[in-house]
Amino acid sequence: MATELIAQGFGGSYEVAVVVTGDDDFSKAIRYVQDQGKTVEVASFDANLSSGLERTADSITFLGEITDSIRR
Repeated sequence: MATELIAQGFGGSYEVAVVVTGDDDFSKAIRYVQDQGKTVEVASFDANLSSGLERTADSITFLGEITDSIRR
């Protein structure tokens, strides 16, 4: 997923990426695409969101707060 985030961002496929993860392993890739002018929003459950990723993301959506609205 990190490779696609970088490749698609570099190729101009998006301006805003929504990454559904709480893993800090994605922070470096997110910072890279932000340096290219992209916006990165992270969606994660609060308990799974690393503090590093929380600091890196442009915005955070906590999935626990929107579960009722996304249920079928």
